[in-house]
Amino acid sequence: MEQNKINKNDLLSQTQKNSLAAILQLIEKNLYNVRLQLKAGEYNGVVYSVKIEISPCQLDKICNKIKQIEDEILFLKERYDLPVKERTLSKQLMSLSSYFWSVLIDKKTEKLKRYGAVPDQLKTELDPHIDSLISLVNGLSEIVTE
Repeated sequence: MEQNKINKNDLLSQTQKNSLAAILQLIEKNLYNVRLQLKAGEYNGVVYSVKIEISPCQLDKICNKIKQIEDEILFLKERYDLPVKERTLSKQLMSLSSYFWSVLIDKKTEKLKRYGAVPDQLKTELDPHIDSLISLVNGLSEIVTE
């Protein structure tokens, strides 16, 4: 064995591995969501919808491209011994609850004033519903911590 040969695990520092792994995890997570949407089909929610406007041929090409991307991610993970981020659903729900709380609190009438004048009656009409959503969202994390 050559003395000048560098071990593949020594090519990246741990911080560099973590940085590379983080972006690959983000890509993988988003591709997973695309796969779920393709499998579930169109979604028509209350204030959010997803339309699947691609042809069967495009669907096949997208699935093949996603597989290629995942294969490349797998290669990089194994080549550089990248860490795997494992998330439990309960931790994900707790994190989402915290995030939802922070964005909902910003939609109460006091904070909406930064976008323009807010009628006085809006405080009694909107804020109780925002408070209700906050309470319901907090309930998600309460369920998983029981």
